[in-house]
Amino acid sequence: MIFRDDALLILNLEDRSYFRLDESTLSQLASQISAAMEQMQEQLANLPPEQRAMMEQMMKGRMPEGMSMGSGTQGPTFRVEPAGSEQVGTYSCDKYEVFRGSEKSLEICVVPVSRLTALSEVMNTFRSMARFTKKLVESTQQRLLATMANSPFQILDEIDGFPVMTRQFQNGQPTHETLLNSATQRDLSDDLFTVPSGFREMNPFAQGRR
Repeated sequence: MIFRDDALLILNLEDRSYFRLDESTLSQLASQISAAMEQMQEQLANLPPEQRAMMEQMMKGRMPEGMSMGSGTQGPTFRVEPAGSEQVGTYSCDKYEVFRGSEKSLEICVVPVSRLTALSEVMNTFRSMARFTKKLVESTQQRLLATMANSPFQILDEIDGFPVMTRQFQNGQPTHETLLNSATQRDLSDDLFTVPSGFREMNPFAQGRR
């Protein structure tokens, strides 16, 4: 992925293709999903009550959080709570616990950006992505996409510091941990942030593609 100029460029290295995700693209996606959901609702309405209840229960566990069969409810939002401090390698950091609803989904430990001057520009990029995500969600005005506003980038926008440790949880148990060992600063070629030569742009809404 390349984030640049208020857009995400999603690259597929296998077939050397890419597509652009911006306000316009996400709005088209939201419209298609809404149309599909309405069609599904119409089909369910024609089923006998017992079969309809059975289908709704079967589909409930297979749909992304924030999508529902007509209830209009959103998925649980994130909540961030201070959780003391921790020593991560050479860094003494402030720890936060992140809950999605009542379930803890993440622990994150941060240090002031002033102590990691090489990463100040990276932090600014994270915050730009948080604003980008929020703007995309607001532009669609779709409830099923509202949970995107609660992305990790949004969490970093709430916490004052750069993450040197992130620990992911599922069902109350830690599953993954990411640590920062060190950071250096150097100039990079602008070519790293552009689509490589020979990549063709794909239309994600073209017939036959999902």
